[in-house]
Amino acid sequence: MSRSLPGLAVLLIAAGCARNLPCPFRSDTQLYQESLRLRVLDGWQLPERSDPAGSVWLRFRLARNGEVIFSEVVAATAPELGASALESLRSLQPEPMTGSARCLEGATWTETFRPNEVGRAARSAQELEQLALSRSCELHPEVVAYVSDLRERVYGKWVMPDRLLTGMKAVVRFQLDATGALADANVVESTPPAFGDSVLSALRETPATPLEGIPSCLARRWLRATFELRP
Repeated sequence: MSRSLPGLAVLLIAAGCARNLPCPFRSDTQLYQESLRLRVLDGWQLPERSDPAGSVWLRFRLARNGEVIFSEVVAATAPELGASALESLRSLQPEPMTGSARCLEGATWTETFRPNEVGRAARSAQELEQLALSRSCELHPEVVAYVSDLRERVYGKWVMPDRLLTGMKAVVRFQLDATGALADANVVESTPPAFGDSVLSALRETPATPLEGIPSCLARRWLRATFELRP
């Protein structure tokens, strides 16, 4: 989905596969990505006295059998935090890619991990199970229409930074409750940080529209919004 503003491309999708990957949006793909994320969090042995508000950005690629073939710490609020998150990723038992998730083979994506998410991994696992039970949710016409309307409502509240430069990009991960109100949100990646902050502010200011009927399958599911300024 793109906005009719010159140079600005925006994508808003449900339970998002939004990591710069050459993949169509499919349930198998998103489930694989979310499963990997949860397994990293589950195995993450945090250093003593870790800052709960810390962050680690990991960049990695996987083989089709799920083996990590490349990984690095892009940035971390503390070196030991980055090293421990990287070790958790590298220690994962490979999970073979199946179905549409095979498009992830050899693709590079960056993911953010935070210490304060470790305690929420069990809750997220339940959310992932609910997602698996409604695999066709994001493809239903009523859901597509709801997401399109949400996109327009976010535009209405978005106050973009004064200086817009080509290459600016922000990926925001968020959840809506059954009333359509924002339940949780964080910036996954942003260049520069102010660009992501502006998107997050727009989401927080966007009026709620109840998730009724078919679109109710989106409630408490992770959604992603990608905003990118292109030439």
